[in-house]
Amino acid sequence: MLLLFYLHQANCNNLDLEFVFSVLWKLPKKDLIIIQHDYETIIDKIKQGKAHELSEGDTMYLGACRKGQKGESLMKQPNNPDVDAPRRAFSLKMAYMRTILDFIIKSGKNAVSNVPEAKSELVSTQALKKHSFDEILLSRFNPYLQMPFEKIAKRKKVDISNNPKNKFAMVANAIAASAKCANVNRSEEFLKAGLTMKTIRVQASGIIKEAMSFENIDYLEVAECEDWTESRLYELYSSRFMFVVFKEKNAGKEDYVLDDVFFWTMPQKDLEWAEIYWNHIKANVLQGHISEEYWWKGADKKKFHVRPKALKAKDLAPTPDGKGAKKFCYWFNNDYVREIIDNRQKEKKNA
Repeated sequence: MLLLFYLHQANCNNLDLEFVFSVLWKLPKKDLIIIQHDYETIIDKIKQGKAHELSEGDTMYLGACRKGQKGESLMKQPNNPDVDAPRRAFSLKMAYMRTILDFIIKSGKNAVSNVPEAKSELVSTQALKKHSFDEILLSRFNPYLQMPFEKIAKRKKVDISNNPKNKFAMVANAIAASAKCANVNRSEEFLKAGLTMKTIRVQASGIIKEAMSFENIDYLEVAECEDWTESRLYELYSSRFMFVVFKEKNAGKEDYVLDDVFFWTMPQKDLEWAEIYWNHIKANVLQGHISEEYWWKGADKKKFHVRPKALKAKDLAPTPDGKGAKKFCYWFNNDYVREIIDNRQKEKKNA
């Protein structure tokens, strides 16, 4: 494929846009195997009459992106004549294209037919010929299900003697990585897929104390983005997640066991709510209202909220007005995380 990367500029004539990188690219064999799995996933859903439920979060590298404006271009679908589906097209996902761009910039090459094998890969090409990526990852967790957290740490040789804050993430990473890489979220496959592993702690009562944090808000990106579906937040929230759930067996005992591991994609109805969330953030950024009094809060019970996540309170992030502002972060409410877990339990019972 001849790939041409151009520098996007708002309110600029397309003929005046500048190409900054061009490359002849050949998809690696391993990536093609994953793309084939993605293709089969998309086609199977269409055959089941679920084309209207397609999401880019269903797959790894190959997406089924929407075509046309929201609510327009609905099409008839096979095996479900009563429900029309949005027009879609096959696409290589944003996260995947970003890894190609990073490789081009770092290597300086303008013709790539053989990409060197990544040192941070989680699964091998041979393994993918026999099983899907999801099957391989989940199989690594299966032997540890319902096993006490401390016992898993000991078996995987994870030092938690100093009781680090991220001890659950450390253990989950040790299982998922299987000594293949140091951080699964920085592995080749996770980066190309935009996949994120998150750990969740559920108390014996079913309560989830902690909300789920994401990256800091890039105020300049929010202000400059012209469309929700092209925003960084849309990419984050429409991507796939691998949730690793640790559950307390006895109230107050901190005796957590590995309870469940599953892949999850945000439902369309929640993505629509996330769009309202993003528009609210954008309106405040454009007005220079970047402080706690303007953001959604966890107590508002709106699934998502905004709050600080800076190492130093004095650290400022660039803003459209050039003044800079305190760093704030995207969050899932803890009650929304509980909703995800509850829905997962219902699915398991009905399976």
